[in-house]
Amino acid sequence: MPSEWLIVVVLGVLTFLAVAAWLTETAWPAFWRWRTGRRRKRQQSLLRAWSLDRLQRHVQQFRRKSARGR
Repeated sequence: MPSEWLIVVVLGVLTFLAVAAWLTETAWPAFWRWRTGRRRKRQQSLLRAWSLDRLQRHVQQFRRKSARGR
């Protein structure tokens, strides 16, 4: 009986290690690339919106100054 349990435990551990190795090789890096890609896209869009906002503010200030000069 104990030897059979030992075989079952060893097979379970080996299966777990095989699945973990497969995950680290294939699924995990792809998942991280997908996550970081999504985050990078969102950061870029936020940065674009922020820079457009700053640009519009500068344009408004410039228009106010030029209107005051006229």
